[in-house]
Amino acid sequence: MPSHGQPVPSVVDRPSKPALAPPPWAKPIPTDPLAAQKQAALAYFRGLKEPLFGLFDAARNQSILPLLLQGGCPYLCLYEGKAAQEMAEVAPYLVRLPAKSELLESLILQGWGDSWGIYLTSHNSLEDLQKHFRRFVMVQLPDGEPVYFRFYDPRVLRVFCRHAAVNSFPISQCLP
Repeated sequence: MPSHGQPVPSVVDRPSKPALAPPPWAKPIPTDPLAAQKQAALAYFRGLKEPLFGLFDAARNQSILPLLLQGGCPYLCLYEGKAAQEMAEVAPYLVRLPAKSELLESLILQGWGDSWGIYLTSHNSLEDLQKHFRRFVMVQLPDGEPVYFRFYDPRVLRVFCRHAAVNSFPISQCLP
């Protein structure tokens, strides 16, 4: 009991404190600037009538290969033989993406905007597409040196398509 014979105020009698504003140095919780784009892309891909595939560059992010391994969708490496074994963690992978697959959602939500790969539709089989795209994995420079062509990287594909259009390269030769 307080010294002057007054009762101790109960918790209910105490005035409530006003909510504190965050200090000026506190950073706001970041939001995903691509969230709307990701949701739109996911809705678009899920609404396609044609079979959807993705061609992903495991070198872009260490999450890609584990997502494919655990995603429950069929996938194939574009590299073959020794290169497929030695470079598995950084190789390009072709994956069939059913519209309702959780893998499609994971790839979009985690990789959209980070150049993980490209999406395409085709009525060809996974194996036929793998065979087709393997033709473009190795190319020769003008001096004859063979190099890997990372056409499955959207940044590379954009430049290639612009250059091909300017130089009248028949892009249709690249399509399955």
